[in-house]
Amino acid sequence: MASVGGSGGGGQPAGNTVTNSSSAPWESQQPYLEKGFEEAQNLYNSATPEYYPDSTVAPMNQLTDQALQLQAARAQGGNPLLNQAQDVASATMAGDFMSPNSNPFFQSALDAASQGITRNYNRAVAPGIASSFEKAGRYGSPAFTDQNTIAQENLVQGLGNIGAQMSSNLYNTERQNQLNTMNSADALGQADYNDIAQLARAGQGFQGQTDAELAGDINRFNFEQEKPQYKLQNFLTATQGGSFGGTKATSQPYFNNTGANVLGGALGGASLGGQFGGGTGAMFGAALGGLGGLL
Repeated sequence: MASVGGSGGGGQPAGNTVTNSSSAPWESQQPYLEKGFEEAQNLYNSATPEYYPDSTVAPMNQLTDQALQLQAARAQGGNPLLNQAQDVASATMAGDFMSPNSNPFFQSALDAASQGITRNYNRAVAPGIASSFEKAGRYGSPAFTDQNTIAQENLVQGLGNIGAQMSSNLYNTERQNQLNTMNSADALGQADYNDIAQLARAGQGFQGQTDAELAGDINRFNFEQEKPQYKLQNFLTATQGGSFGGTKATSQPYFNNTGANVLGGALGGASLGGQFGGGTGAMFGAALGGLGGLL
């Protein structure tokens, strides 16, 4: 009995029992799955999705286009008033307006300022000298001539003073104009760049439209390049998603236990021997069953 027990105590599995099972989708679900896979295949084989066939960039409206055209034309033509202002500023800084001859109104202003002293000489000074010497009976005398000469010299001097004062005022005014123009020379020079800046802004407007049109073409091109990958991804998602049944295999090890087999056989043999009656029959049955367990 010890020998039998020893040979039947193995602990390693004798092999594996493999069980295969299969499960199919719910019967009512199957037509919908077949239809879904068929539609996925149709979509994959179709030309869809398609890019919007027309331009995806809104055309520049007429008013904007006209405004940019006018802005560019004005920028290229420049500001005529600016050119004149720069010319006058240059002449002012050169002192061209300091001479009385450069002022067409200087003589008129001088004559107007001289009218009072000239009128006083003609109506009062000269007649008074003549009347005074005539009453004294010395009209035409050397003294009379001297008085007239002095009066005329005073007249000339008075007129000269008026001219000099007006010329001095003109000079001082133009000198101040020169200084003011010098201070604004930089601003006048920088004003030239305003035309350039306006031209650049007009160019940016046209360039923005060109860039938008180019971006639309690039997006259309990229869409066509990515379309196959997009369609394939959607196809795989539609056909692989969800749980639609399948097959499953499970493996379970089994053990060959000799002791257990002997014990089982002995018990079975004893039960069989008992049917022959008495203890002798039971013992004979157990021995026979144990022998069967070893085999």
